[in-house]
Amino acid sequence: ADANQQSPAPSPAPASSHGSGATTSESTSANGNGSGEEQENCGVDSNAAAITDNIGQVPAPSLEGMSWTYKGDSNFDPCATLSYATVEQSEQGNAQFQNQLMLFHKGEYLGVGSDTVQQHQVIGTTDDSVTVRYKDYEALDAAGGSNAEASNFTTDVTFRWDGSQVVPEGRFPNMGMQ
Repeated sequence: ADANQQSPAPSPAPASSHGSGATTSESTSANGNGSGEEQENCGVDSNAAAITDNIGQVPAPSLEGMSWTYKGDSNFDPCATLSYATVEQSEQGNAQFQNQLMLFHKGEYLGVGSDTVQQHQVIGTTDDSVTVRYKDYEALDAAGGSNAEASNFTTDVTFRWDGSQVVPEGRFPNMGMQ
C-alpha cells in the first residue's frame, strides 16, 4: 500500500480499534459550557492527571516486556483545541527506542497520533495543531545508510483539529516495516 494513501489518525479513546480518525462526543465539561471552572485552569500543565490517567489507553509498545513512561514532554492545556503528551518505552537500550504521541482536545484524551509506534520529536505546536518529525527508516534503508545516519532521514507530519476530529497532514514513514 502507498504510505501517502494511509491515514493513521488518532484512535478514539478508550475503545480504540484502528486509526480511522478520532472524533469526540460533545463535552460540556471541557468546552467552557459549564460553570466556567475550566477557564480558570487554562494554561500548559505538563503534570496534568489527564496525561497519566490515560497512559493505559495507549497501545502497548511493540517490544515485549516494555511499557510506556511519561517524562514531562507535553504542552497539555485543558483549554487548547489540540495539545499533546509524549510517552516513551520504559527501557531504552539503543537509538531504536519507541515513543508515542498522545493527543488531547480541550483536555479530553483522543488517542494516539499513529497506530504505528515509531520515533518522533515534536517540532511545533499551535492552538489547533501539533507537528512532529518522525525518523524515516524506510528512506534510510532505501539510501543504504547506517543507523548512525538516521537523523538525516526524517518526515514531518502535522496533526490538525478540523472542528470535529484530528486530520494528519503529511506522509507517515515506516508503514511498510511493520
